[in-house]
Amino acid sequence: MMKTKFLLLLTVLLCGATSVWADDPAWLKTGDTWNDATKTLTVNSNPADDAYNGVTDIEHLVISEGVTSIGSSAFYDCSGIVSISFPNSLTSIGYWAFCYCYGLTTITFGTGLTDIGRQAFSGCTGLTSVDIPASVTSIAEGVFGDCSKLSSITVASGNTSYKSVDDVLLTNDGTMLLAYPAGKTAASYTIPATVTTIGDNAFSAASSLTSVTIPEGVTKIGNSAFDSSGLTSAAIPASVEVMSEWAFSSCKSLASVTFAGTKLTSIGDHAFSYATSLTSVTIPEGVTSIGDYAFTLCSGLTSIDIPATVTSIGDNAFNGCDGMTDVYCYADLATGLTSWNASAAFKNGKATTCHVKIGADYTALAATVRATFTADLVGDAPLKANQGATPGEYWATFFNVANDIKVKADTKVYKAALGTTSVTLTEITDGIINKEQGVILKSTSADIPLVTSASASAEDYSGNELTGVLADVAPASGKTYYTLSRGSDGTGPVGFYQFSGSTLAANKAFFVITTSSPVRAYYGFGEDGGETGIAGLPAETELSGDVWYDLSGRRLEGKPAAKGIYVKNGRKYLVK
Repeated sequence: MMKTKFLLLLTVLLCGATSVWADDPAWLKTGDTWNDATKTLTVNSNPADDAYNGVTDIEHLVISEGVTSIGSSAFYDCSGIVSISFPNSLTSIGYWAFCYCYGLTTITFGTGLTDIGRQAFSGCTGLTSVDIPASVTSIAEGVFGDCSKLSSITVASGNTSYKSVDDVLLTNDGTMLLAYPAGKTAASYTIPATVTTIGDNAFSAASSLTSVTIPEGVTKIGNSAFDSSGLTSAAIPASVEVMSEWAFSSCKSLASVTFAGTKLTSIGDHAFSYATSLTSVTIPEGVTSIGDYAFTLCSGLTSIDIPATVTSIGDNAFNGCDGMTDVYCYADLATGLTSWNASAAFKNGKATTCHVKIGADYTALAATVRATFTADLVGDAPLKANQGATPGEYWATFFNVANDIKVKADTKVYKAALGTTSVTLTEITDGIINKEQGVILKSTSADIPLVTSASASAEDYSGNELTGVLADVAPASGKTYYTLSRGSDGTGPVGFYQFSGSTLAANKAFFVITTSSPVRAYYGFGEDGGETGIAGLPAETELSGDVWYDLSGRRLEGKPAAKGIYVKNGRKYLVK
């Protein structure tokens, strides 16, 4: 009995700080020590990849002096860790090293650290602040992604590779934004104009952020860049060339997305998946591929425009889009759209109409695509509109040749009458363009789809003076034409300018006046049902010589014979 007690006492003395009455845990690596009473792991040599992956018993982690690197996923999903002591000898932390260590609230790096690997602390939802030491020269993308309580990232003075501006982590030259603290409470943020790349997970889980301004100059939006953020809208500038996977995934409040340009060539896998508030998207001209699951489970999506440039649509790109009623597909289904495994493209897809251009051979897809195809799209591409004076306002004209045409809800249709100084607009409220009528269109989109309508009723087009031609023709002699544009140099206000070209385009509406030399070179128009005066006579159209005109633009034979106001040499004269 005495011998047994002695052996037990000897065991206690030899074990020191290690656990008593228990063997070392099976997960403990050779050379490291474990204190079961305090739940403290002391690491005495470089942890290998996956060394303690998934061990939840650890609460306190001590990295001993002499340890220089921590392997990839070494402490991945060690959700019990609440504190870490880093030595100054540590120089590198591998990718995913502390990913999903939910209990971690603060970290203090040693002064010798130089490299922090990809997503090293991603998913550390308890982390509130981080201070990057001056020694760090390499921080991979996504390092603090989904850290939902992180409100501050600071960089020590003297660091020549990185900086912090308003708690946001950027490269020192400002060209890459690596991490916006997801725990910040601001509702809006303007990305600095120097940024060209938005890094992976840069804004992920930023639930308070509802608005972000992406500057012209950004060329890449990284993987999961805005995943699970609070954004309600997104305006993608013309400079963006790459939209990576999961870029706006799970942005459940995201209601609208606009694309300003045509440099974007692909939309990554899952880019907008689970964006349940998204209702309408127009894919910009120039995009060639839409990735797998790109819009999957966007249950609020009702319509989408697919441009002619698209050649590939990934698997399940629109799966679960229960509210989808219309797809406007301008791609050539026979030769252009070479890859669309659309057997699961639309959930409940029989309620979806896919509008394809007249003459498209879609028979090869008809058996697999869960949608009703109708060859009812007018023309080969959307009608291109001119940017108006108001942001997001676009104007176009259209001359309808045959069949009744309808427009989407974001477009208004007007008949028009030409006055002596202006154009008067009258809205066609149901958005129907009857055949053999010319109209003015105002839209929120630069690309306006026009679709034949099977149930349109005849509208009141009395007083409409817009007309058009069935095919491209030369202007008739003795007549002056006014077509919608922004002037000869494309920079003026949108209005009806005197046409000086050699060919009138088919399906474009215009005004025509039987007079050889009209006074007016520009007719403006205002809001619904209103009218505006002429904005001004461009310099190149000012009158020359001693030729007189009345205010209706009629040329006089000689000088005025009656009292009134007349125009000579571009100026008004009162004749008494």
